[in-house]
Amino acid sequence: MEADEWIRWALSADLPSSKSIGQHAVGRVLICLASYANRDGTAWPSAQTMADAISGLTRRDVRNALDLLAEAQLILDVGRKNRSIRWRLCPNGTSEHATASENFNSAGQVAGQVAGQVAGQVAGQVAGYPAMSRDEVSSSPSVRQVPFSPTPRSAGRRGSKNEPANTATVPEQLVARLSHYGIPPEMHEAVLAKARVDPETEFPEGRLRSSPDFARRCFSQVKADRSASLDASPRCEDHEDSSASNCSSCRADVLVGDRPKHYIGKRLPASWQARA
Repeated sequence: MEADEWIRWALSADLPSSKSIGQHAVGRVLICLASYANRDGTAWPSAQTMADAISGLTRRDVRNALDLLAEAQLILDVGRKNRSIRWRLCPNGTSEHATASENFNSAGQVAGQVAGQVAGQVAGQVAGYPAMSRDEVSSSPSVRQVPFSPTPRSAGRRGSKNEPANTATVPEQLVARLSHYGIPPEMHEAVLAKARVDPETEFPEGRLRSSPDFARRCFSQVKADRSASLDASPRCEDHEDSSASNCSSCRADVLVGDRPKHYIGKRLPASWQARA
């Protein structure tokens, strides 16, 4: 379609709204985006460019409107052009794009299963044991089935008691999209929780589904927060480069008899220093 046809579609689209931004403002953003669209319905103006072109709206208003339009499946994030997000106008909704993504993921799962079976058969022949298929494993009484329960890597570690409990539930569509972005399943709840506290994001789930850059940025922030919490643990008083709870130098001193066990991570008394 030509540019004027995209604008006519934007004028007749069923627009969403929210408490912070009304249908009129959302419609103006969609019309502005349509004015930049090429024949394929793809446009990549920056939020600041659109805010400058639309009187009365700020950059944050434009971003909130784009997130709302993406959640309503009227536009779809298809990557980046230079430093701007490439948006595709979707007159028929984004279900066709989601179906293509699901088909792609299903093909990858089938290929992974076939590769795993072939590798298992080869390994079984080398070891002298026949490889078992998944159906044979599930029906075999000698194989105990353990349900998989993903937990954060920091669970059970000292210092994780102060971390807030992550009770967020991740919708199935968002799980598929985050997995497509390469984010591990055990990190999905933490990424959603991080997106919900972002001050510039009013619709975190919609923005995570439509913007891979935002999802990966939240993922990086979660990893940085967890690394910082581990680095903030108390340091050994004798060896500042080691954690007080797991100082390898102190444990080595205990093994050779130069330090009592209850002084791991603590300053060694002068009497013991003289012995050493």
